[in-house]
Amino acid sequence: TGELAKRLDIPRQTVVRHIRSLEDEDLVHSNTANRRGDRVQYRADRTQLAVALDDLRTYVLPAD
Repeated sequence: TGELAKRLDIPRQTVVRHIRSLEDEDLVHSNTANRRGDRVQYRADRTQLAVALDDLRTYVLPAD
């Protein structure tokens, strides 16, 4: 999260909070098995993201 925070020029805690929210919704998963030092890899759950994006599309562009 520290590396991402530096790249985005935002506080590390902001990144942590957003990643935690994404994890809570099963949109992102951490891979602690492949942890290297203090680095954690995250991966998006493409299926869950597709569902969330479809829900958003339905909300933003409701059927007539």
